[in-house]
Amino acid sequence: MRKAMFILALVMLLSGCAKPQAPSQAQQPQAQQSVVEVKIRDFAFDPETVRISPGTTVRWVNEDNARHTVTFEDGVASGDLKKGDTFERTFSEKGTYNYYCQIHPAMKGTVIVE
Repeated sequence: MRKAMFILALVMLLSGCAKPQAPSQAQQPQAQQSVVEVKIRDFAFDPETVRISPGTTVRWVNEDNARHTVTFEDGVASGDLKKGDTFERTFSEKGTYNYYCQIHPAMKGTVIVE
């Protein structure tokens, strides 16, 4: 009986029946892009500073009744954001990215990519 089981296992192994199957494309987990949200409220960015990893997207959401912008020193800008509007930027390189609101220059924020 043992010999028969051994032979059956050997046949299955050699025929490929016993090979573990790799998960299909649909079963493989998808890499999720991380998103960090910054609220614009009470004429401030909340939080004022965010620390993220490369590849992370930051989404700004204007919750104020006033218009605001998200304007970076490197020239990237959201344009006017009305209440409920959002703006997203994905940061791929490490560094410190300072931004402000063009309409209300006292509003400032920082994204630190570590």
